[in-house]
Amino acid sequence: SSNIMVISNIPDSIEDNLGKPLVEKNGELFNNILSAAGLLRSSVYITPVIPWKIPGERDLTLDEKNTLLPILKKHIEIINPKILILLGSDPLKYLLDDDDGMMKKRGKWLNYIFGEQSLPCLTLLDPGFLIRRPEYKRETWKDILNLKDRIEELIQMKKNNILEFKKLNICILTISSSRNLSNDKSGDVLEERILSFGHKLFKRDITKDNKDSIKKIVTRWSSNKEVDVIITSGGTGLTETDVTPEALEEIFEKTISGFSTIFHQISFGKINTSTIQSRATAGILKETFIFALPGSPSAVKDGWDEILLHQLDSRHKPCNFVDILPRLKEDI
Repeated sequence: SSNIMVISNIPDSIEDNLGKPLVEKNGELFNNILSAAGLLRSSVYITPVIPWKIPGERDLTLDEKNTLLPILKKHIEIINPKILILLGSDPLKYLLDDDDGMMKKRGKWLNYIFGEQSLPCLTLLDPGFLIRRPEYKRETWKDILNLKDRIEELIQMKKNNILEFKKLNICILTISSSRNLSNDKSGDVLEERILSFGHKLFKRDITKDNKDSIKKIVTRWSSNKEVDVIITSGGTGLTETDVTPEALEEIFEKTISGFSTIFHQISFGKINTSTIQSRATAGILKETFIFALPGSPSAVKDGWDEILLHQLDSRHKPCNFVDILPRLKEDI
């Protein structure tokens, strides 16, 4: 693994013959670029966008892309870098599917999305281009300073022992006798927020307002060691069919009473005393956090944006639920 991974252009004839990227004059200039950013070549991982030269000056065919690009993407997943450097137009075009060209994107931080993760990418002009067009070296120097700043941020984070984000496996259970997955707006809101924040949606389901059904699903999910969090929406009102709090509180091993308190404080600021009709609750079962939210999209947004987003973030200070996860077993 390496904190920085460089993806270079499709190999030229010399690189293809030697079986190495960025060699001879191109390699010398690239080494100087790294040195200016405070890096050694041995400290970064380098790979071309595809392993060999394509005959003729042409774009990759659809078959070539479908065959070769998954190899590159798996390569990135294995190396798991903190920063990607896209050196030249080929990685920009084929990895990010961006045809705007290097002159529009050079020196800009972009994002490479794989799975539910987002990886920062800096686009730099290819050394071969800089040798042909030395007038662009001044612009590249600015881009190198940009890279250097980001590297220094990473170093400072490590020195300060700043925790990295920890991805959680989260399940969504909608409780409704009238909805299905095609019209479950609250579930959609939760799913979008969970994924965009970087967590993994482990399971999603809908069940009717029935205590036994709710208990059965939540108990089964919480028995899976891979599940960290279960979020339910719906069934927290005051009518006869609203049974989510009763179902969950019968199986909680511990109750997180502060969740309801904070949720009502937030809700009161938006819907005033009407918040009294909601019975949001939370607890722990079998080393799994369970949070029950009301069923409206606005209530789900409040619960996630104002509470769960922060408490399910391992970087949140002074404390968060993620810090407690490894100790739940011994605490219970």
